[in-house]
Amino acid sequence: MGQLFLVSKDQYYTIKLLFLIYFLTLLDYSLTFIGINIFHIITEANPIMVKFMTLPFYKGLVLKSIFSLFPLLLLEKVKSRFLNIDYYYNILILILSIVLYPNVLHMIWLLYI
Repeated sequence: MGQLFLVSKDQYYTIKLLFLIYFLTLLDYSLTFIGINIFHIITEANPIMVKFMTLPFYKGLVLKSIFSLFPLLLLEKVKSRFLNIDYYYNILILILSIVLYPNVLHMIWLLYI
């Protein structure tokens, strides 16, 4: 019958992790923008991102998506250099947990608005 997917399970798992990191990064930007510019209840802690928060939402989101995509593409590119693939996945899980943290904080303040 043939192979249903064109990528291996390993590649599929990597793509899922990278997409989740990318999505959470954009969600963080969106929720931060809402919290700063609409509800006025939070401030941006990252000095580099403070300027992004003064841009119109769509412009900031496009720039954030471009800037977020570049490191993820580099991570995918260096995957083959790891002798033990588990180290690579551990790095992705660490990045995922770091990106997840601000989103959890955003969800907390959304619950208490």
